[in-house]
Amino acid sequence: MTDQEKKKAKRQYTRDKKIFLAEHRFCAVFSEYFSTQGHHSRGRLGALLLDKRFWIPTSAWGHDWIHRNIESARQRKWKGRPLMCEKGGWNRFPNE
Repeated sequence: MTDQEKKKAKRQYTRDKKIFLAEHRFCAVFSEYFSTQGHHSRGRLGALLLDKRFWIPTSAWGHDWIHRNIESARQRKWKGRPLMCEKGGWNRFPNE
């Protein structure tokens, strides 16, 4: 991916994330908090950055909890999806 393509993807991500958070107003970890961040359950490398199938709405506290409790996050689900990918799946699409 060229620098120009990365900049374009980042701009698209910023727009898409704003819509995503407006559509999913509450944190997937702590539902009493509003979502203010998007967690990428499989990482952000390449096409994963824009793949909403792996986005999780979180508050700052929820996002921190996921990264501090990786094994527990793998067990918890949001809309049927784990909050964190399986071991070895970071920055990879499933079944790669």
